[in-house]
Amino acid sequence: MNIAIFAGGFTFGTLLILPNTIDNFDYIRRLLSFAFIMFASSLFAAIALQYLLREYNPASEAPCGVMSIICQAHTYATIVLIIVGVLILNIVLLAVGQKPAGIIGIILLSLIPVWYGCIWYLESRDRLGNPVPISSDVNESQVSNEKLC
Repeated sequence: MNIAIFAGGFTFGTLLILPNTIDNFDYIRRLLSFAFIMFASSLFAAIALQYLLREYNPASEAPCGVMSIICQAHTYATIVLIIVGVLILNIVLLAVGQKPAGIIGIILLSLIPVWYGCIWYLESRDRLGNPVPISSDVNESQVSNEKLC
């Protein structure tokens, strides 16, 4: 959520001070406007998710059924909106002549689904280990990593 706040403010500020003397002014202004909409929408989805989860105790409860699906949809929507907003900012970099930075940014964005795919693959094969319960009764020196993972 912090990313959306920073990126939205940065994009909006750039939109306000953008000189109309630059090449492709209307195109860049339109792209920045859409990027701002993406960041503002992701912020709404993230706040809505927090509102949906306000009654749950994260230490002992998790949403299930329809609520779980709604929460997952909000999470994915937040991620996609932020990625699309950053993608648009990389297109702006290309439009203002900063091609290496724009291309590197787009390549890095394309690695996000690859990373999620790798994590999903490792989780589905049970290669990442299981969560370790935290208990105040157990001293860290009494438990070794070999027993936990």
